[in-house]
Parts: sequence; C-alpha cells; structure tokens
Amino acid sequence: MGSKSQEKKGGHSGRVVIELKDVWKSYVMGEATVHALKGISFAVHQGEFVSIVGKSGSGKTTAVNQIGCLDTPSQGEIILDGHKVSTLTESELAQIRGKKIGYIFQKFNLVKTLSSLENVELPMVFQGVPVDERKERAQKLLEEFDMGEKLINKPSELSGGQQQRVAIARALANEPDIILADEPTGNLDSKTGIVVMNYLSMLHSQGKTIILVTHDDKLSQCAERLITLVDGKIIKDEHNPHPLTLSK
Repeated sequence: MGSKSQEKKGGHSGRVVIELKDVWKSYVMGEATVHALKGISFAVHQGEFVSIVGKSGSGKTTAVNQIGCLDTPSQGEIILDGHKVSTLTESELAQIRGKKIGYIFQKFNLVKTLSSLENVELPMVFQGVPVDERKERAQKLLEEFDMGEKLINKPSELSGGQQQRVAIARALANEPDIILADEPTGNLDSKTGIVVMNYLSMLHSQGKTIILVTHDDKLSQCAERLITLVDGKIIKDEHNPHPLTLSK
C-alpha cells in the first residue's frame, strides 16, 4: 500500500500504519452542505514523523478525527493497520484503535478525579491488561517523563507541562504504533512547549510513528514530512530534508 513516490519521499519503505483514501467529511447545515474535507488521500508509514499543518478552518480538526478513527467519513475509506475501518464493529474498532493509536490532546483530557498513575493506567484497563502489569508499566512511563514524584497527584495539582507529560505517558500506555498529537503545545508556554516537542522527537527517534497536527509553522518544521491543508484539501505533501530541533 502507498505509492512508491510516497515511500521514497519520506525515506520509508516500511508498512503503512494508516491510510486515508479519498476521504470526504460533509455536514448538512440547514439547506446548505458544508464540506470540511474534500477527498484527502495519504498514507503514513511505520516510523514516520508527519506534521499536518493548516490555519483555523482548514479542516485540521476534522482530519484529526478521521485519522484517529474517532469519526466516520461521509465518503472514502480509512485503513488502520490493514483493517478497513468501515468493516469493523464499534467494539472491534474501539479495541484496535485503543491498541494502535495513542492520543495527545491540546487540553490534556486527563480524568480530574484520577491520580497521574490512574490516568496512565486507564487505557490499559480497557485493553484488559492485568492490574499488577498496568501499575508497573504506568509507573515506569511516568518515571521516564520525570513524573515519578507525582504518581498520586491529581491533574489540578499539576502544572500544564506536568499534565501534558502525564498525557504523553498515557498515550504510550498500550505501546501503540501511532502517536496522534493534536496541538499538543497549544495550552503551554513556549518553554514548556519546546520540552513537549522534544519528547515527541525522542519518541520518533525510538521508532514511534508521530502524526503532529498544528497551526504553528515552526513546530511543523520538527517533522520530516509536511502535509498542508487549505479549505479541506491537501495542497502540499512534501519531504522536509532538515527537521528542526528546538532549543529552550
């Protein structure tokens, strides 16, 4: 799957982990039909760092929901790890999505009543990971992100940067193929945002597939491949020969 030009462009000839084929998303608003996505197609290979960039209203949020299999297209096909999403039951999709994709959101989306440890454990609960194993894995992940001393703290007791680190650890809990980061620095100051971006770059260097969605041109330059959305269409899909390394 995926064209040879795509493989060559990104330098990746590995397997395709997710592919969108002629995906449209349309909404009926009164008598009008609004097309948020207009036939977008691209494939992401294992180990790529892809940035999807576009201004407000370009279709980025709608694209995130399609890539993350959180919404269904009006037309077209999404293939996740070789499975046509349209052929899966809701239960099957929830299982494969929970295992294959780790999500990092702008607003962190941590459960306010749970501790850092419990928040990281949560995705593993849904995948049926035994209690002892998930506690051990959650603690190890939090320690990797310098949150070992905040295991019992709830989100309200953490800074924005600390909450995002917990969210990154949670995204990694089920050892997913894909990390989908939707404006991950949007609620952080610039210094903390750089720390988070460097974590994403580190994960990429360890072989993770990173899909970063951002309106920030500078952050998008950290990726090795840039997809630009304008008015629901892909207007550019290009290799970035010199990914940016951010410094504090």
